Amino acid sequence: MEPSDSREKAMAIVPKFSAFASICGSIFIVHDILKSHFRNSRKHPKSNSITTRHTTHSSSKTLRNSAFYRLVLCLSLSDFLASTAMFLTTWPIPKDEFVPGNPSNVVYGNIGNRSTCTAQGFFIQLSIICPMYNALLASYYYLTIRHGWKERDFQARVEYGGQAIVLLWGLGTAIAGLVLQIYNNCSNIWCWIAKYPMGCGGDGSVPCEHGEHADVLRWVFYYGPLWICIGVVAGSMFLVYWYVRNLEVKANQYTSKYSTVGRASIGRASIGNSSSIAIGGERNETVRQNKRSRAVAQQGLFYAGSFALVWVFGTINRAMQLADYKRPWQLKFLLAIFEPSQGFLNFLVYVRPRFLKYLRHKKESREREKDAKETAPTDMIVESSKEIVSDSKQQIDTSGNKRLDTDDDDDDGNTNSGVDTLTRRRPSTESDQTPTGNTSLFELRTVVS
Repeated sequence: MEPSDSREKAMAIVPKFSAFASICGSIFIVHDILKSHFRNSRKHPKSNSITTRHTTHSSSKTLRNSAFYRLVLCLSLSDFLASTAMFLTTWPIPKDEFVPGNPSNVVYGNIGNRSTCTAQGFFIQLSIICPMYNALLASYYYLTIRHGWKERDFQARVEYGGQAIVLLWGLGTAIAGLVLQIYNNCSNIWCWIAKYPMGCGGDGSVPCEHGEHADVLRWVFYYGPLWICIGVVAGSMFLVYWYVRNLEVKANQYTSKYSTVGRASIGRASIGNSSSIAIGGERNETVRQNKRSRAVAQQGLFYAGSFALVWVFGTINRAMQLADYKRPWQLKFLLAIFEPSQGFLNFLVYVRPRFLKYLRHKKESREREKDAKETAPTDMIVESSKEIVSDSKQQIDTSGNKRLDTDDDDDDGNTNSGVDTLTRRRPSTESDQTPTGNTSLFELRTVVS
């Protein structure tokens, strides 16, 4: 059979695009975290002691004081390795396997050998640490949001043990696969845990050379831990969602209650009652904390959603396999596309807060420009009015000075005001003076006119 089937070509080529996007996304996250770590380490040498209820201040996050940074960094590194192995798709599959019953000779693009197939299978099995790191990340969100753990609490009580379990299981099972020689052509997509030759055993027509217990080892080494991780992620993020939802309900009730109390106590607060100010400050602090919890929880839910999207088709595929149903080719194709895409989806979630911040700033800039355009005509009218009033005053002063400009200079050459000149040139009489000795109103009116 020649490898001319379009489905074979699609299975070999299309997953490379999602895997490449995942590689790029993982590289970006790793680079950004390391850059932030070194920058903040120089700015805040003692930043490992700066913690809040939920997480370290973003301006001082480093790998020393942020469990979130460490988990996402490890997750991205494991995604990079897994996506690189899956990017190769059919290339590492041996091209010289012509054992009866083994269809590897009809795989599109198989140009490898036994060693390349084993290497690809090793790194794909090592990718089990990806869902395990997702489970650790979900636990981090749950414990810091729901129970208020600080970074150092999570680090001491969960992270150290969790990191050890993840690495030991991932490396242990990957090395065990090398010893058992179970990395073979798997479903004509890539090399992983499979029988050799493909289709051996069962009815006994073709004996298996190695990998006879591959079906069991898939569940023990990979799918069993994977489904446990799916349960941990789903359960943790559901509890986080439920907790934040209750916070929002309580916050709305709290705001409604104290806004009514505040309106009723405006009069008391205006005469010096400081209790209303204290209540307002407490309410604002509660609102800020709830807003932060909601934002952190939303970010965690997006990470969990990307994890679910990656494994939903693989889970359906294995469930149908357990139920002994025929699996459609389309399901297998979607599995091949989404399974290598974890790094790219994590990248989208990682940059999401920055993108939202950019949109918010852009919206605020548009609003400021709009307000400036609306207020510009009013400002021009006010300025024009000021100029007209100023010109009128100057004209009045100039005309008054011209009428009183004859013999009104002092010996030093300074010009006196019209009122002083008039009072000096006219002799004073009792009838011309007010009881206080000032110039009469009639004289002032004469000068102004």
